[in-house]
Amino acid sequence: MIKRILVGLDNTPYTQSALEYARVIAENFQARITGLAVIDTEDIEDHTAGAGIGSIYYAKHLEEKMLADAKEHTLKITADFVKYCKNHNLEFTNIIESGGSLSDPERGFKI
Repeated sequence: MIKRILVGLDNTPYTQSALEYARVIAENFQARITGLAVIDTEDIEDHTAGAGIGSIYYAKHLEEKMLADAKEHTLKITADFVKYCKNHNLEFTNIIESGGSLSDPERGFKI
């Protein structure tokens, strides 16, 4: 018997398809759906690394802006997930995590 279903949340059409599939399973097995959204802070840090003296200041501000945008986007995605689950009377849990590569323990996800 299926009791828990994990759905990765992002802004692709695949999320909506996965959520609809998860809903059918949850309704048939009285299962709980967990929506998981991840902010990849390592990728943002890598894309905003300073190029030299003087650029570090601008790189830091760009990183802060990209992180703020990612958090705002993630909150929208998870709000849509919560709304969907409530509209379909589903039991759910909403999780937002941030971090880096799972293969690098020093930069890994905070769980």
